[in-house]
Amino acid sequence: MASVRTLALQRVGMNRVSMIAAGAWDQFIRGTAPLQVGRRKVDVLLLTLRDGICEEIDPITLDLDENGYLMRLDLQLRPLPEHPVLVDARHVFLARYMQHAHQWHPTPQLIDQALALAGRNGVAS
Repeated sequence: MASVRTLALQRVGMNRVSMIAAGAWDQFIRGTAPLQVGRRKVDVLLLTLRDGICEEIDPITLDLDENGYLMRLDLQLRPLPEHPVLVDARHVFLARYMQHAHQWHPTPQLIDQALALAGRNGVAS
């Protein structure tokens, strides 16, 4: 049976990542504990490993509230009149913003460092 794990690494500065403790990350994604990283906007690199081999790398940006929990944006769009003169494309612009506002692009060196950290922790082969 394949073993699948997700490792979370926090970007520190532009050229370094540090491992987020697995227990702290698991509690954070379940919503049972805050993520104590010292900043409100955090770049996280998620590594998905299957049997020690990296299958996926996801760079995401988290917006945390003052307590360290994920900040949820309340995006309420008022409905247009029944017979609008204009075509409502607000959802397209909003989806594009949400997709790009919470992503970042890791450098190849940062990815190499993340994979090396995973290997040192006995996860990757």
